[in-house]
Amino acid sequence: VTALLLVHISLPLRQHFFPGPTAWTEEGHRYSWRMMLRQKRGNGKFYVDSPDLEYKKRINPRDYLSRNQYRKMFTHPDMILQFAHFLRDKYEAEGLKEAAVYTDIRAALNWRPSQQYIDPEANLAEIEWSFFQHSDWIVDFEDTEIKK
Repeated sequence: VTALLLVHISLPLRQHFFPGPTAWTEEGHRYSWRMMLRQKRGNGKFYVDSPDLEYKKRINPRDYLSRNQYRKMFTHPDMILQFAHFLRDKYEAEGLKEAAVYTDIRAALNWRPSQQYIDPEANLAEIEWSFFQHSDWIVDFEDTEIKK
């Protein structure tokens, strides 16, 4: 019972151990006591690159995702990373050597102007997700004036 209580108390509190606003990074958001505290919109592009390619290949996520997955992905870094890993695995299975995946994703938090969300220089194919570590490939939030 003590172990169960510790898990139920510590998981929701882990959001306080990550830098930056939880509403932006989503780190510590799941299994926490935060519900409907933010409105976030996002959009962007994915690119696959490899020494085998002459230029970066632009990927349309709509070709692979349902409407609901597509709508949610651009505001959830873990979903962005999962899709990047899917692309890496798909293209490497098709014979592309050292497939690298880059993005150009922007997001807007709570009606503020959109800003860069994911580092466009980060090769997401090489990054592994960690439930308990900060993801430095998520660009820091710049608090700006809310649109009226």
